[in-house]
Amino acid sequence: MARPSEERSKKLSLRLTLSEYEEIKSNAEIAGVGISSYIRKRVLGYKIKSKLSLTMIAELRRIGGLLKLVHLESRNAYDDRTLEALKDLQAYVKKLSTEQE
Repeated sequence: MARPSEERSKKLSLRLTLSEYEEIKSNAEIAGVGISSYIRKRVLGYKIKSKLSLTMIAELRRIGGLLKLVHLESRNAYDDRTLEALKDLQAYVKKLSTEQE
């Protein structure tokens, strides 16, 4: 990152789609940093450590297990909705887990 004596005097501008912006914003919030700081660290190759704890990931996995139980015990009454929610939850947990490494 910038040395303490260096001033950030240069500005970089770029255009994003709404979905790209939302993804960057979400990732920055998860990491607990501002959007500019998040982009700067990513572009310069610095590792971004998420401030979410492993407890949060464990809790999301527990919720996923309960959702799976609802899916199985309802004899697929909520088939489409629970399967979609499970897939979304699994993808999110995987994303958070990778960011923790």
